[in-house]
Amino acid sequence: MIINKLNSSSSFFYKHNCRTIIPIPRFNYSTIILFYLLVFYFFQNGSCTSIVADKTCSHPLNYSASNNNSNSNTITKRDNNSRVLTLQHHQPPCYIHSNLSHTTTPSSSYKGRMNESNISISSESPISSSSSSVSDSSPTTVRLLTYNVFVRPPGIKNNHNDYKDERLECMISSDLNAHKLDKLTSSPKGTTSSVVPFSLYVVDKDRFPSIPYLSPWRSPRPNHHHHHHTHANGSSSSFEQELESHSGKSFSKLDGSILGQFDIICLQELFSAFSFRQKRFIEKAKKQNFLYSATSPLPRLLRTTFLVDGGIVVLSKHPIVKTEYLQFKQGVDSDMLASKGALYTKIQITRDDGTPGSEYIHLFSTHLQASYNPSQEQLQKGGGRDNQMNDSVRTIQLNQLRDFIIEMTKSDSYPVILAGDLNVDGKGSKTDPTKDSKEYQEMIAYLSRVPPTGDDEPQQQQQQQATPPQGGKKVYKIADLLKEDVGCHPATVGDTIGLAQNSIPRETCLTHPNDYGCLKRLDYIFLMDRVNDTTTTDECRVKGTTKVEPFFIEGFPFTQLSDHYGVSTNLQFYNNQQ
Repeated sequence: MIINKLNSSSSFFYKHNCRTIIPIPRFNYSTIILFYLLVFYFFQNGSCTSIVADKTCSHPLNYSASNNNSNSNTITKRDNNSRVLTLQHHQPPCYIHSNLSHTTTPSSSYKGRMNESNISISSESPISSSSSSVSDSSPTTVRLLTYNVFVRPPGIKNNHNDYKDERLECMISSDLNAHKLDKLTSSPKGTTSSVVPFSLYVVDKDRFPSIPYLSPWRSPRPNHHHHHHTHANGSSSSFEQELESHSGKSFSKLDGSILGQFDIICLQELFSAFSFRQKRFIEKAKKQNFLYSATSPLPRLLRTTFLVDGGIVVLSKHPIVKTEYLQFKQGVDSDMLASKGALYTKIQITRDDGTPGSEYIHLFSTHLQASYNPSQEQLQKGGGRDNQMNDSVRTIQLNQLRDFIIEMTKSDSYPVILAGDLNVDGKGSKTDPTKDSKEYQEMIAYLSRVPPTGDDEPQQQQQQQATPPQGGKKVYKIADLLKEDVGCHPATVGDTIGLAQNSIPRETCLTHPNDYGCLKRLDYIFLMDRVNDTTTTDECRVKGTTKVEPFFIEGFPFTQLSDHYGVSTNLQFYNNQQ
């Protein structure tokens, strides 16, 4: 078996056609894997769409809606050679509800690989067929969130219990009378987490549903065991007493759920394999006006070595008009079981009055190969953990991701946004979060530049030994919105309480013990401005609005809704012309 390990000097110029064979590590949870294989067929996503297509079609597909027939809803896909794919949906007129299953082969200019995908787009919102003549000078504000929710397949957890169902209910249920308390920061000045807002949530636990046995496959049920007095405003007396116990603190009631505050949400680690949790989550999100969603596909049994899907979900209150999924090269360690990739959605920004707007965004959500901290046993022996293979795989994925972004966005000049858990620690120092790490600098270079091509490529590779690499053609100017708005790399995993020398882990219920106090910044929102474009997309950002969303919660064994913090930002669009 050949192992091709990439070092830091050559990884930037890695060519996708190089053959890298990655050894399969041994696992200690073979029983879980065997169980998954036995029940895999029962959790495959089926297709509710009939496809009529020319099998020789070999170009990326463009989507267009057709409502010529009032008794049926037809979506046509037209490729660059005018071959048409017709999709008949048995749904009411002017509504789209589809589960597309197709194989897409990219154009010859694209060096990446888009594998067979099963993209789910769901909507129950009427599509307006007439253009609007509304002219409004006020911008439309969109709140964007990226969040690794840490909801892995059944049986996979960091500690004794990760409370998957309880956390999901807190996130998306609109029946829990959620309240929010905002304070400036969660830590004293001078600490590495001093820019993390103290956003504390509380919910009415008397309204909390009963979590059934075998909850991955059975929905939580309303709890009828609590008989409590309810005031006219709908709040229980016990919950009011809990709010009043926070003397001197003012809680504000949310209109819906905790995640319902946002307009577009990019979720990672919300897996659909062997569980109905993702499906239930999306159904509840529809009640919060997230009428559009896209998910990463399940792998095909016996046709791939992947065991579970990529766990990526995009929820949107604005119409998703196009979507594609790029499946990455297979990862290592536990990541080799997940079909990780990048989920692309093109989203139309509607006006505040609900009419279709003229602005769109290209949104890419992803979850890259992870590197792992050494265990306490390894640290006691004076050793560490070798992440060289992990870093090499992530480098390959970054190159694939950049080429995928270029291919999907080359036909227009709408804003390009990359959001997700990139598993690259941006901090160059735990004590000085303003410094960029070497890995962070390389990541920016991978995403913003394409490798040099031509006969002189080996010579150019030899000349580019510096870190970060500066060779190749620059195609994007990348703005790290969180770092630019807060001035540093705040921790999004493994946060601590107290000063550095006397700090303790802030969260220990969900976080892996190896990550206690690691203070890593892994979650990002990038605005990628095209270098060769005369127009700029920077005007869509609202400076100063990007922040960490810790989602602290009170009254449960867990003190936050995930082992990660989220990252949010505000975008604004002027939809004056249709």
